[in-house]
Amino acid sequence: MKRLIIRISERGMAFATDHYDTDTQVEYEPYSTRGGISAAANLREALKTSTLLSRPYDRADVLIDTPMLLVPLDEFQEDEAPLLYAHTFPGYNQHHITHVIIAELYCVAVFAVNKDLLTVVGDHFAQHRFMPVSLPVWRHLRVQANNSQRKRLYAYFHDAQVEMFSCWQNRIRFYNTFPATQEHDALYYLLYVWRQMGLNAETDELHIAGEPAHQDWLTERLRQFLRNVSIINPSDDLMNAPATQTAGMPYDLMTLLSTNSHD
Repeated sequence: MKRLIIRISERGMAFATDHYDTDTQVEYEPYSTRGGISAAANLREALKTSTLLSRPYDRADVLIDTPMLLVPLDEFQEDEAPLLYAHTFPGYNQHHITHVIIAELYCVAVFAVNKDLLTVVGDHFAQHRFMPVSLPVWRHLRVQANNSQRKRLYAYFHDAQVEMFSCWQNRIRFYNTFPATQEHDALYYLLYVWRQMGLNAETDELHIAGEPAHQDWLTERLRQFLRNVSIINPSDDLMNAPATQTAGMPYDLMTLLSTNSHD
């Protein structure tokens, strides 16, 4: 199956594909968006000019950087999701509220998709699905978390923010997102969440993925308070998958291309 992946955030847009009829296993194309116009308008322009988008595909997976609300699977009611989302994240009344079931973590991810963007994608790709940017990351890392004897807090830095996630026994114990444009803010949020969760500074673990600002400074400060701080190396983490050798590719795209998190 020929699959196109579209990644959309406020900071830009990118496209990727795997196992197409080319010599390379993975192709990646960053796209410079125009400021002042919507993501839907930018995607319309990209469909006219992008090399990857000019080919035919069987389906499109769209990673979208949008606030995500996690609801326990046994408490989820589809008809109540839009109202619950509106109370949690005001300002998305003109968006389509959709969801993805994360069966392996016994929860549902509820998120918003701009209606114009939904129309553009639907007009060009008969088979398509949307998912939050971080979803492939959490699906991948939860396997490691469940295999560990120690409790773990994961922090994924992307698009000027940090998303924090923790699970054990296949249940999410914590999830939240914080702005991370300043390294001091990131340090504060990481230590605040660590304390809020009651994690042990001597035995539990903090794992950092993505590209935090001033990474060396941040890890040095964190190690003054926490014994076990690790930076996730995508090549080692994903066993040197072809996507990990692609310069500039975000970690969420790497995980989506390299694992079964897209199944």
